Amino acid sequence: MDTLQELDRQLAERILRKMHWVAANTEQIRHKRLRNLPPHLEGLCKCRIGSHRALYLIDHNERRITLYDVLWRKGGYKELYR
Repeated sequence: MDTLQELDRQLAERILRKMHWVAANTEQIRHKRLRNLPPHLEGLCKCRIGSHRALYLIDHNERRITLYDVLWRKGGYKELYR
């Protein structure tokens, strides 16, 4: 798992720009939900940003998107299912 502080500045800024865009357009886009997750991660969505995936939760009542994690595309998903 990566945090924004662990990523290079350019990638972190790219992720933040994309997440701001997702937040601004949340009603117009189709969110890709992850399947077969543990109950506490139910509803987690993913967004491709280059070779990384931003994982986020949507709270429609609060009109809020929470960035859960940033994973490298090839290998970070296994940790979610533990």
